[in-house]
Amino acid sequence: MLVIAPGWPLWDLARHAGWLAGLVIWATKGCAVLIPVLLVAAWFRPAGLRCLLAVLTALYLVIVLRVLIAGHYFLPRPFEAYHFTPLYPHIPDSAFPSLTTSYFTAAGFPAWRTWRPLGWAFAAMTVEVAFGCVYVGVHYVTDVLAGAAIGAGVGLVTWLVLGSPPVAWLLGYVDRGLGRARLRPRRAR
Repeated sequence: MLVIAPGWPLWDLARHAGWLAGLVIWATKGCAVLIPVLLVAAWFRPAGLRCLLAVLTALYLVIVLRVLIAGHYFLPRPFEAYHFTPLYPHIPDSAFPSLTTSYFTAAGFPAWRTWRPLGWAFAAMTVEVAFGCVYVGVHYVTDVLAGAAIGAGVGLVTWLVLGSPPVAWLLGYVDRGLGRARLRPRRAR
């Protein structure tokens, strides 16, 4: 298993390049702040309502799945298992899977389906966040890979369910009502 621990090259880099740790932590927090801003951009796309509802539903389901998985499978975080201080303070709960990476991929799939440039932005943020989680010593690489897979799966399922005929019809009805109320852009007919 690839970890960051004393004696591993990435941990040594993290320990000796304090400026880089601050940059990684700052970038990760910045990515978390950008999610709502980017979803506002998705709101103005034709599938904006579907995207927003898919993201909110996926984020809820990711939390539920994380709690269920962590309740049945406990994996000590790298800083616990290898007895070092992480570069970012974290509670010593189960490391598997990475909830943060799950968030980003769960939001990224509907964003990708709504507007490709937005999807690319989410993909870039997911890579940065996954790297950051491993770099600061709170996750193993397997945690972020599993989190990404779970998030992508949940994002895909929520997107597909919201596009299924009965739900899509209801969303179209709500979308038209929001357009009449000037809360959503009206679609050209």
